[in-house]
Amino acid sequence: MNTKSSGPGPDFLCIGQQKAGTGWLYDQLQAHEDVWMPPIKELKFFNGDPFRAKHLSWLRDYQAERGGFFSDPLWHLNRLFHNKNARESTRKLESRFPDLDRRFWAIYAAAAAKRSRDAAWYLSVFNLPEKIASGDISPNYSTATAEEIARAKSTVPEAKIILLIRDPVSRAKSAISMAVRRGSFDENRVNDWQTVLDFLNMPSVIARSHATKTWESWNAAFGDAQCRYWLMDDIIRKPVETRDAILNFLNLDPARAELPASHNRKASRKKAVFTAETEARLGEYFKDEIRACQNLFGGAAMGW
Repeated sequence: MNTKSSGPGPDFLCIGQQKAGTGWLYDQLQAHEDVWMPPIKELKFFNGDPFRAKHLSWLRDYQAERGGFFSDPLWHLNRLFHNKNARESTRKLESRFPDLDRRFWAIYAAAAAKRSRDAAWYLSVFNLPEKIASGDISPNYSTATAEEIARAKSTVPEAKIILLIRDPVSRAKSAISMAVRRGSFDENRVNDWQTVLDFLNMPSVIARSHATKTWESWNAAFGDAQCRYWLMDDIIRKPVETRDAILNFLNLDPARAELPASHNRKASRKKAVFTAETEARLGEYFKDEIRACQNLFGGAAMGW
């Protein structure tokens, strides 16, 4: 299959949603024989900060002869591809293409030193050999403004666009669980409706909670031929079929995928426990978006 698109830059953008399977997709693509993925999953070039403190610490570890984060045997390829002593996560910071990894970190380091984030830098990250595909998975793009989407279109006009969608209630619960793990949401208040409501009404959360608006905005810019969406329900219920459909959309051979489609490195992460009353209130809060999703996306969304 033809893997590399004809234009410069990434072959695809995965624009979210947050908590809708973007980590799963990153793992599946990183474990594909014909794909190189940036060691930093979320470049956030079109809206956000590519040089977050966490990623700068990864850069320092990489420069220190693969020290720190990179020294964890969890990240070694043989443990990913042969399931040797794998723990919770199988995401790795070094890939089957070490030369491309070294090239990425050199480009990233030079840009980070100047906090430079122009289009030439972004396109150079994905200036890869013809047979190797790649892409940018940044859930933050689901919150992009019309101007930011227009900049994406002008920068990577031929890129394919993937949107992963999750039931708004389940997505909100997962976002709260993540906030609890990070210490920014009091676990004892996950069923205090005012606290939940304050969280849901944060502008950043509102922007991530409307898949219909995200889809309509990006699809209007890139067009039907370049845009596809998949529901997280299908990733869970029929992972092989869904994974293979995404790979086919990207002109990648499903037979060259090396990670089980059902793999979920986040499965064991702690999740907040919500009462039936809180879940009912979440359903009421999101009722208009749920109805809009059912009308626009159909499929498994009809059961939301």
